[in-house]
Amino acid sequence: MQIRSVLVSLLIVIQGRSIASLDLGHAVDGRIAGGDLAVVNQFPYQVGLSIEEPNDLFSWCGASLISDRYLLTAAHCVEKAVAITYYLGGVQRLEPRQLIRTTNPEVNLHPGWNCETLENDIAVLRLPEDATFCDSIRPIRLPGISSSHLSYDYVPAIASESAVLSNTLRYVVRFVESNEDCRFSYSNIQQSNICMDTTSGKSTCHGDSGGPLVFEDRTLNTDVLIGITSYGKKSGCTKGYPSVLVVFALALAYASGSALRSLDGPGGRITHGEDARTDQFPYQVGLSLKIGSASAWCGGSLIGNEWVLTAAHCTDGVDSVEVYLGSTVRSSPKVKHHVSKDHIIIHADWNSRTLRNDISLIRIPRVEYSAAIHNVELPKRESHYASYDGDEVIASGWGRTSDDATAVAAHLQYAHMKVISNSECKRTYYTTIRDSNICVSTPAGVSTCNGDSGGPLVLSTDKVQVGLTSFGSAAGCEKEYPAVFTRTTSYLDWIHEHTGISR
Repeated sequence: MQIRSVLVSLLIVIQGRSIASLDLGHAVDGRIAGGDLAVVNQFPYQVGLSIEEPNDLFSWCGASLISDRYLLTAAHCVEKAVAITYYLGGVQRLEPRQLIRTTNPEVNLHPGWNCETLENDIAVLRLPEDATFCDSIRPIRLPGISSSHLSYDYVPAIASESAVLSNTLRYVVRFVESNEDCRFSYSNIQQSNICMDTTSGKSTCHGDSGGPLVFEDRTLNTDVLIGITSYGKKSGCTKGYPSVLVVFALALAYASGSALRSLDGPGGRITHGEDARTDQFPYQVGLSLKIGSASAWCGGSLIGNEWVLTAAHCTDGVDSVEVYLGSTVRSSPKVKHHVSKDHIIIHADWNSRTLRNDISLIRIPRVEYSAAIHNVELPKRESHYASYDGDEVIASGWGRTSDDATAVAAHLQYAHMKVISNSECKRTYYTTIRDSNICVSTPAGVSTCNGDSGGPLVLSTDKVQVGLTSFGSAAGCEKEYPAVFTRTTSYLDWIHEHTGISR
């Protein structure tokens, strides 16, 4: 069954930015070519940026409001900004509901941003004052880092902008094009890009840069930001060449450490869980992940004196990890180790687009077991074909305790859940679910969420680890959609190969 969905790319434009030195056919400019007029309050997360650069140069870009203080845009829009005026809540470009100006903009560029190739073309902006929420000013929901498993190929898309000629927010319906097809036009397409088909000449264009690409899941009745407009062909916006965007889910963990602390990234939470007792989960590990100047949080499990098991999407691309052992209060571990990326083993077949083989290992200095620090048992090899359907399990982790919380939890949380069949899980996630996944139901919003990522799922009866947190619904952790884990029994041979650990 195909996922019923709509993508929305919204961009307000006046005068686009351009990088003339690129020889890849880029035009990091934007206007909607051939679009329809937006209605009032249709896109409340759309923000326009009037950007001042040195030597009295001005440009215009789009952005997405993601909280009362933070926005996302393209790095190429703001890398030279000395002042920014923010236009919020407007359908008419010069009639915003809220206007904010700063001559000292707080700009966090992706640490891997490359102005020559446009790789990692994403930046976080911090407003100097709170956005005033109303019907025309609302943040867009962010995906979890694990939402990168969706490709969105060939689903409908909507792009919008407010060009100088019309001065009004506009939009156009297009389809997402596969990256394989997109490479016929741009040889430099990366896994972190997503492309929009523009064969009818309807496209993002000059000034749309930095604006949002939004996934509208009509089943879940929610919009989720998945892309940021990056570039198109400099030969023209109506020539039928694809528009290229940054896949937001893949860039989320790297965008800004300060922003991630209050937004949906790897930062794990148990919603509607209980406080853990001291030493109740001695195998629970906390991981503070360092990516450039940014940081994020994941969970893990101690499976041996020298080995931590976690998710590949947590460790992919990190520079180093602070490993917290023996913690109940997150900031007070009994033991803490700094581990470089050289001691991280990611499954060779890990695929960040599909989330297949979402598993990795971290080798740490040898620890001695105690009441506070002890390994969790892995399943026996003869359990390889066990489904665990209907079994009661326990998930644990730190983080926000509701979708509305703004910070991770200080105290370790846990929740009792029940395993459901993969067939039932596929009703929500379709072909994303594989035999190497295990799912749990989340009645009453009791669930794991982003940042519990990598943390353990154990049987209530004997505390054997049967899963590690992988992903959940982008609609939110309290929406009662299944939570999905990597099935440990599918990787017992892989774990033994790298660690020597088995039962």
